[in-house]
Amino acid sequence: MGSQKPAYVRRIANELFRFYGDQFTDSFEENKLVVQRLLGDVSKKVRNWVAAQVTQLVKRSRGEARE
Repeated sequence: MGSQKPAYVRRIANELFRFYGDQFTDSFEENKLVVQRLLGDVSKKVRNWVAAQVTQLVKRSRGEARE
């Protein structure tokens, strides 16, 4: 089981998903590129955290099972 992400990462991911949800897919690799484009200059670690959280939100919204 993974560790919990910081609150600011969850907040950013929720905001991005709410406003740009149609641009995200269930692919982590594609979501990394979208997050990079939307957030601009952020660290690799934060970009990956946000992309992972958004990917979880996409899968959860579609009702897919956990992997």
